[in-house]
Amino acid sequence: MLNKLLLLFFAGFVFCGAQAQKDEKIQDSLFKKAAKEYDEANYKEAYKTYSAFLHIKNTDYAFYNRGLCSYTMTDYKDAINDFTESIGHGRNQYDVYYWRGLCYFFLENYDMAMADFDKGLTLKNDFGGLYTYKGACYYYAKKYIEALDLLNTAILLQNDFEPAYYFRGIVNYYVKDFAGSLADCNKALSLTKYYDTYFWRGMANAELKKYKESITDYDTVLAHNPKYADAYYNRGLSYYDMGNYKKALEDNTNSISIDASNADAYYNRALSAFELASYTDAEKDFNAAFALGYKDDKIYCWRGANYYWMGKLGMALEDLTKAITLNPANDIAYYYRGLTRKNNNDLSGACADLKKSVSLGYAYAKDELSKLNCGK
Repeated sequence: MLNKLLLLFFAGFVFCGAQAQKDEKIQDSLFKKAAKEYDEANYKEAYKTYSAFLHIKNTDYAFYNRGLCSYTMTDYKDAINDFTESIGHGRNQYDVYYWRGLCYFFLENYDMAMADFDKGLTLKNDFGGLYTYKGACYYYAKKYIEALDLLNTAILLQNDFEPAYYFRGIVNYYVKDFAGSLADCNKALSLTKYYDTYFWRGMANAELKKYKESITDYDTVLAHNPKYADAYYNRGLSYYDMGNYKKALEDNTNSISIDASNADAYYNRALSAFELASYTDAEKDFNAAFALGYKDDKIYCWRGANYYWMGKLGMALEDLTKAITLNPANDIAYYYRGLTRKNNNDLSGACADLKKSVSLGYAYAKDELSKLNCGK
């Protein structure tokens, strides 16, 4: 009886061992198949194959690799689950925190992303990607100095990593280092032709008064994405600054057709219409900008100027006075209020305003002042 029991035990042991060997062969085959599919960019099939592997055995590296598949397919929530499982099964390397941090980053959960990047840096403090995206989190928090420090470190560690130059180019724009922004965008584009980098290079070129170059950059952006409202809007600004008011008006119209909530687009279209002497159209757009919350001294000034040319002197006087109240250094507002007072036969008021405009440096006011008998 004892020998029979031993025989049954031995047979069971042999069977389990054989089954284990069989499972190992299946696992090895599945893992190789999944790796090949991933390398061939067949991420959907690789995901399925890793899932089949995990049905047999849960391992940190299988969860990690399946997470990479989900990340590449932009299924960030699913990827987070797999990276978390990988950590739970013992993976404690910087890469899993980096990739999970990127998932949180692209889901705009910057606090969770930052926590993962910080954890990754405790495991590997010389990886540029961790510094890059931690810096990008600071950028989105509008902490530009901290962002710059991290992005500078990233580039020192890895001088061919395009995202580091891309984000540093944007941050440099916001700290008004436009030459630095342009240089970073150029470097980023030498590594990867990402259309959004052309947008930011266009922004930097415009600030450096390289309007033709900026327009070329926005052209490139719009060829890739013809529904990019901000590209139309900013190209319109460059056309306006070049004195091409018709093109500026067209671009702002295109921008508004995509995003009707942009008060700046209405304001700038109004300025173009004003320059084209389309005062009724300008009035409508100034009012639309007001309705969307655009209420600084500049819009009161230019709507007041527009009312002046329309002959609505009472409304002009009201807007121009409001502009001066908001900004006593608005030289153009004094100029147009002076003209308005002149047409209202308020000579002393006209003289006072034109003199003030001259003192603030507005050249056209001097010509108008010379036409009046203002005395000393």
